[in-house]
Amino acid sequence: MARPASQYPTPVETEILAVVWDKGPVTVRDVHDVITKSRENAYSSVATIMRIMTKKGLLKITDARRPVKFAAAVDRQSVGRLMAQDLVNRVFGGSVAELLRHALPGKRRSANELAEIRKLLKSME
Repeated sequence: MARPASQYPTPVETEILAVVWDKGPVTVRDVHDVITKSRENAYSSVATIMRIMTKKGLLKITDARRPVKFAAAVDRQSVGRLMAQDLVNRVFGGSVAELLRHALPGKRRSANELAEIRKLLKSME
């Protein structure tokens, strides 16, 4: 039995989206060049994943002339919000406080980052 399609991007799709969000409209070659800096991936594999992402509505074709250019069809904030809420619900029983209890320790946070967190919390009161 086939696994049902997820409403969230897979880890590889998220990596591709990050490249597209950072660079704007891109070709498969653009994405392949960035991704292969951290690990080996065949060009054809990247092209296949990007075609699948287009069918899933994660990417859109902005220029169909060769080489085809792709842009994000979803924004970083929306995807981040959906995935974060899913994580909070599945792992932390819906508790954002539990998420923060696990996310904040372990790495020294900059004064700016802590100030941003305080500002966000204050704005929510």
